[in-house]
Amino acid sequence: MNYRSIDQLNKTIRSKLSIIPKDVDLIIGVPRSGMLPATIIALLLNKPLITINDLTCPSINSFTTRKIKFLNEYKKALIVDDSCFTGASINRVKQFITEHLSRKIEALYCCIYVTDESTSFVDLYFEICNQPRVFEWNIMNHLIITQSCLDLDGVLCVDPTEEENDDGPKYLNFIENATPLFIPEYEIGAIVTSRLEKYREATESWLKKNNVKYKSLIMLDVPDKETRIRLGLHGVFKANIYQNSEAALFIESDDGQAQYIYASTNKPVYCTGSNRFYNRDSSFDVYARIMQLGKAIEEKAYNALSIMYNFHDRSFEIINLSTHESACYLFNEYLSNLSKIFDEVCQFSIDNSSLGSWISNYIYKAREIINNDISNLPDYFLSSNLKELETLIDASIHDVILTAASKVSTPAWNEEHFNTKKELFNNIINNDLDMDGFEKEVGFLKKRGELVLYPYDFINKYDESKVTVYEEQDLNLKYVKHRDKKLFFPPKDSSLIKSEYNQLIMEQDEESPHHYFSENCSFSEGDIFVDVGAAEGIISLDVIEKAKEIYLIECSEEWIKALKATFSDWMDKVHIIKKYAGRTDNDTTITLDTLLRNYSSENIFIKIDAEGMELDILKGSERILLNNNCKLSCATYHTGDQAQELRLFFNNLAYNSCPSNNYILFFYGKMVLDNGYYEHIKKPYFRHALVRAWKE
Repeated sequence: MNYRSIDQLNKTIRSKLSIIPKDVDLIIGVPRSGMLPATIIALLLNKPLITINDLTCPSINSFTTRKIKFLNEYKKALIVDDSCFTGASINRVKQFITEHLSRKIEALYCCIYVTDESTSFVDLYFEICNQPRVFEWNIMNHLIITQSCLDLDGVLCVDPTEEENDDGPKYLNFIENATPLFIPEYEIGAIVTSRLEKYREATESWLKKNNVKYKSLIMLDVPDKETRIRLGLHGVFKANIYQNSEAALFIESDDGQAQYIYASTNKPVYCTGSNRFYNRDSSFDVYARIMQLGKAIEEKAYNALSIMYNFHDRSFEIINLSTHESACYLFNEYLSNLSKIFDEVCQFSIDNSSLGSWISNYIYKAREIINNDISNLPDYFLSSNLKELETLIDASIHDVILTAASKVSTPAWNEEHFNTKKELFNNIINNDLDMDGFEKEVGFLKKRGELVLYPYDFINKYDESKVTVYEEQDLNLKYVKHRDKKLFFPPKDSSLIKSEYNQLIMEQDEESPHHYFSENCSFSEGDIFVDVGAAEGIISLDVIEKAKEIYLIECSEEWIKALKATFSDWMDKVHIIKKYAGRTDNDTTITLDTLLRNYSSENIFIKIDAEGMELDILKGSERILLNNNCKLSCATYHTGDQAQELRLFFNNLAYNSCPSNNYILFFYGKMVLDNGYYEHIKKPYFRHALVRAWKE
């Protein structure tokens, strides 16, 4: 979702003010939203400003000390609105202007934001901002409200004071008489509040009294305020509701909760308290449409799965309480509906053979039992493994999303990489931009005259020409000697291996922002090491002598062959897992909770560098993190918000965390992530490379 703030509006207008012809001598704003940009333009150009409604007056009287002019004294007017989509609004404005503006005055039509399809409706525009989009000045009075979750206290009404929030008579009085803040014109999709369920009647009464229209009211069902505080459920509760809903936006009043909801769901969140919009830039519309379709199909599949569980649980009851004929009808109707739903799911899938076979076999056997002896159906239902079906659904949808992402993004990524390096070179090295806080890094790059990942002097110690590459003829693999151990690489040119190894040892220099270990996150004798995104396994090789066990999670077959060669002398304690680490378990993905399920109260060091999927992996690791003494080093350079997201996650689990020292200049443009999000690097350009976390 595209969002623009008033600050962004102001900067956009200022940056492109020169597109307005010099001979424009009157600014006409279209109420209400158009008056905001019209006012900014009029002030910057020092031109008179009126609204289109003023055109019915013979002169401009704006309660100023300036000389009042008659309309016919002006030659060229700029008619300004904030945005254009279908063209309906601007066409109405044009009709009104034609009727009321003197024909001697030339009219130019301007919108600040247009879509790709609506550029032809205006003479001037400042930025293409495609749908879906919302603006700071209309977000609370936008149709998006009908598809949104809204917090109650702090959004629809004021927050209670400490004195009022007693979970007793004073709080009940507050609910009944709370001062309204904003009452939307549209029906709210869902009100999601941490108010307790026991206050539902009073809350519904207040909403009715204040004419708040809503589809559903979801409240927190715990006994009292103390329980809510002890469990810390505010953000968790809201995030869970939002994650499992169709809502396109969550509007929250507390900034901390807003950040948690966003980090947990990866869905847009607007905070009224801080006036911040948390969102990722999903730039490829084709991928977005595939994602949307995939989510709709996935929801149908899981609704069907829910119905299946229900029929399994009720099958004895249906048979015992119904006639034979009506029971047969119910079950056959149920199976027909399943068949239709999963036909659609399998059409969407890429490799649907496993999922399709499971469903076909399930329905065929169930119908066979109905025709022979329906009393055997409950036993058949109970023996059917719906968890296996759930795994097949997950894998099916996941494959579609990944394939879509790779097909859509690769050419665009290459072009973006080139353009971004060019942009950064101009902004950092050629120009003197305001880069407060990064003077050391900018100074280094200017002096060097080129962009590098680590803008610090320590990189001068490393020279790839001094790296020697050897070959193991029996294995048909090449290797370098790393601390007197052989570190193998997949088959490739020796010059590439030299470059890669030089980069690896450079990034693990003690002064590097990418160095995994620190005083708080050290690796000790007897610890378990988990290497997520192992690749060549250099970090695991560094700790191999100390480690009790090592888990290498790597999906690439080429890397796995090299890993087996590197760790051949330690296979008694090295476990190579040919899967992705993730949030769920399926044929290609494993959660750390599943992988490490047998460990409790152990010292575990977890290193994660997984192309931006770090948070998803952590969400599949909560049980391990809570039940063991874990230390973690997680890459955060793939997106600008990643460090903040990870720290919020760790904070929620009562882990200490901090970013690594110094910064990385990640100049790879729109990084392609498995979850389909794309992000153009933005000022200040420099990012934290890692977040480290540990238990006290």
